[in-house]
Amino acid sequence: MKIEDLLKEDLDKPFFRAITERLAQTPERRTIVSEFRASDTEDVIEGYPAVFNRSSVPLWFGTEEIAAGAFADTIAADDIRALFNHEPNLVIGRNTAKTLTLREDSVGLNMNVNVAPTTYGKDLMISTRRKDVTQGSIGFRTLDDSWAMKDGEPHRTLRKVKLYDVSPVTFPAYPDTDVSARSEVRALVAFSKLRAKISLSREDVTAVEEAVGNLRGVLPGSEVVVDKLQVARRRLRLAEARRW
Repeated sequence: MKIEDLLKEDLDKPFFRAITERLAQTPERRTIVSEFRASDTEDVIEGYPAVFNRSSVPLWFGTEEIAAGAFADTIAADDIRALFNHEPNLVIGRNTAKTLTLREDSVGLNMNVNVAPTTYGKDLMISTRRKDVTQGSIGFRTLDDSWAMKDGEPHRTLRKVKLYDVSPVTFPAYPDTDVSARSEVRALVAFSKLRAKISLSREDVTAVEEAVGNLRGVLPGSEVVVDKLQVARRRLRLAEARRW
């Protein structure tokens, strides 16, 4: 039996859903090249830290876009900060203090912040007016997403997120996750490939093994799946050795 067939047989929707839920516990950041504008007369910065329905640059797991409505619930209910460079000690506004206004429109997530008149706030206003700082970023946790293949690559759509902060940033911090989540993202990529009938690489199989291993005890049958994957891996190695 091919490893692809084994995965189709044993790693179905419950495992896919469990991996997605584990990933949802990991905070993430995204940065876009956007035009943040500083008022010439007031200490106000306005711009879009996130836009809708636009494919991202290639990320380490594929590409990504944000669906319209992804922020609707969080900006209505959550306590969200505006920070500089995602630094919690550099607060420039807060929606519950009414110094930060967030809204969705046809473009994306619009941010309007009345920058705190602190030393770092005044410095940020100068840098933004000079266009030394022009990019925006969001800190969030995924609540709902979907995966597909697009142009032969895994593609993720963020459908609902919990927003922690919006930030003008000096440098784009391209998305990453902690090491424990990487194998699980790669496992989701592997599942996407299977659904698109694309063969798995060794790295894909390893990621699935690690991700399922992390789910030992979480779902019924995880021990059996891990054992089957290990047997399949040994058979694959023996078959390759015989070729030589």
